[in-house]
Amino acid sequence: FPGLGNGGYDALDYSIALTVDVATNTINGTTTMLARATQMLGEFNLDLSGLSVDGATVNGTAVAMDRLGSELTLILAKPLENGGLFTTTVTYHGSPTPIADTSIPSIPLGWQAQPGGLFVASEPSGAMNWFPGNNHPRDKATFTLRIAVPRPYRVAANGTLKAILDSGGG
Repeated sequence: FPGLGNGGYDALDYSIALTVDVATNTINGTTTMLARATQMLGEFNLDLSGLSVDGATVNGTAVAMDRLGSELTLILAKPLENGGLFTTTVTYHGSPTPIADTSIPSIPLGWQAQPGGLFVASEPSGAMNWFPGNNHPRDKATFTLRIAVPRPYRVAANGTLKAILDSGGG
């Protein structure tokens, strides 16, 4: 999958918190990625397509950002050491737009609005339209999802369900 993913780090874990407005197909999100640098990093890229970025931190410190297409570059004031663990948090919002991928030309990928709800087809390239990350199938990581949807909608995902929280709202 040329053009997908980023070098210089290995994503280990993602914690993704989304608030979804199903009626308008919009999301507000915060994604935190735990990663290990595989070289000294003065900057690094995350894949993120179409959504607006509100801010980003690395190890709790705000960082400068640059954006070119679906590449979000985080520019560090102090380089990360090769082998070191680091945490990146990005806040973002917008309306996810499906991605056309020539490797699977029959269907668009990523977050998709459908009559009666939404679904996500993230592999191989669709994940970047709903969260920032290292969007390559070979960079395996664990995930924790916290997704808020209005009633009557429900969230379904693979993995182990830890809790269902009801805010009591309509």
